[in-house]
Amino acid sequence: MKKTNAPTDNLAEKYFNIAEVILVVINADQTVDRINQKGCKVLGYKEKDIVDKNWFDNFIPEALRKDVKAVFDKLINEKIKPVEYYENTVLTKNGEEKIIAWHNTILKDEKGKIVCTISSGEDITEQKNTEDELKLRSEITEQVKVSVLTTGLDFKINWVNQAFNALYGYSLDEVIGKTPDFLNIEPLSDEIQSDIYQTMFSGEAWMGEIMNRRKDGTTFLCELDIFPLKDKNGNIFAYAGHQHDITERKQIEEEILSVSNIPAENPNPVIRISSDKTILYANDS
Repeated sequence: MKKTNAPTDNLAEKYFNIAEVILVVINADQTVDRINQKGCKVLGYKEKDIVDKNWFDNFIPEALRKDVKAVFDKLINEKIKPVEYYENTVLTKNGEEKIIAWHNTILKDEKGKIVCTISSGEDITEQKNTEDELKLRSEITEQVKVSVLTTGLDFKINWVNQAFNALYGYSLDEVIGKTPDFLNIEPLSDEIQSDIYQTMFSGEAWMGEIMNRRKDGTTFLCELDIFPLKDKNGNIFAYAGHQHDITERKQIEEEILSVSNIPAENPNPVIRISSDKTILYANDS
């Protein structure tokens, strides 16, 4: 087992073994000179099953292998400059592909020839998957017709979709950093907001109806659905809310309610028509 290229003093050795990032030394001939415990854990192999193996043939997915090898060869032959940071995929023992964020350096011998690369890597697979999922959700949410806003844990707005802009008349730049309560014109606004905050802190969803005001000053009855966003461990990392203009719906409900109070026994013809000329009620006469 070769141990000629990597640092060998006691302090470096100790750090190499206990570091919470992947540390791997790859020789100019593409074989693994050394790898630490974290690297073994991520790849799912014992150290003896990694060291002296060709890094690219064994631990890089086949689809990427040729291109990654070519870049490494150019680096070793000094045809390209070293890249301090890059992300690529490694192949684990069970066939799983993981995305690693690498920081790299090169080691030269006394003649100035590159003899190996030393890389530290962090498994960012989950982070990347989360980013991709959030991006997809954002793209979907951007297309829906329902007004949506999100806030940080400080309840300050950090994102709104196009439907929010259509409903309220505000762009993201105009509302970012504000708390959503500036839209609320209820007489008991402070009490309502306090109830919303308490519900969010408890990890539950809040639903209700309150009067809101648009940028142009017009008001409407808004149905709110506010809820915390949680990670896979159940920790709250943001809040989101849907807003619906229910003014028309409420008017129809009130019209239907008023119709229900008209006696069916009235001997005279009685017809109730809504604001959109829909017949809501007609008695037998």
